[in-house]
Amino acid sequence: MLVATIIFMVLVAAMCIFSVTVIVIDLKRSKKQPQADTETTATEPAAVPSTASAAPQAEPQAAAQPQAAAVVAEDEHSVVFNAQQLTHSEKYAQLEGDNKEWYDRIVTHVCAVKGIKRKLSDRYEEFRLFTKRIVRLTIKKGIVQCEYSLGNDELNRFMSGSRLAVKHSTTVIKLVSEKETVAAENAIDIAVAAVLRERAERHQRDLERRREARRRAASSADN
Repeated sequence: MLVATIIFMVLVAAMCIFSVTVIVIDLKRSKKQPQADTETTATEPAAVPSTASAAPQAEPQAAAQPQAAAVVAEDEHSVVFNAQQLTHSEKYAQLEGDNKEWYDRIVTHVCAVKGIKRKLSDRYEEFRLFTKRIVRLTIKKGIVQCEYSLGNDELNRFMSGSRLAVKHSTTVIKLVSEKETVAAENAIDIAVAAVLRERAERHQRDLERRREARRRAASSADN
């Protein structure tokens, strides 16, 4: 009986030791698996820096394209800004055939007026009688243009009497044929006549004002 009891206790102790050994082995395995998982997850991001480090190498090439476009844009703008406009004298030198003949005819016609004053600038050539513009010559795209400041006679009288500073709209005649050239010469004659008439009327008004002032002075002296 005692022997059987001892054998049973030995078997129970062996089973306990075996179960403990199995539990310990399972715990060791369970500890090794997270380490393996952590090792695999730690090794996976290792490939990311390689791609991230390769990306900056391509960025300078992409950034170089806008710089090239900017240089082209600067060149295009520099061509526009550096483009020099021809002066009026240079445009006149380029006139040929009828255009040059019509221009010279207008100049000859207006210069025949006594007291005319001639002014040449980089943009136009202008002729004035006293302080009034008779005609201004411009050249646009090879076409001669005559500009006039012609107003209505009644309106001119009213403005002169009221001493108003009013600007007339400009009348433009393009010399594209003989007909327009003749009309431009006639417009010069009209402008000159209007200036002379206005000047004579102003002179007459000044005389009347001086006479009226003398009459008033004489009447006040008699009283």
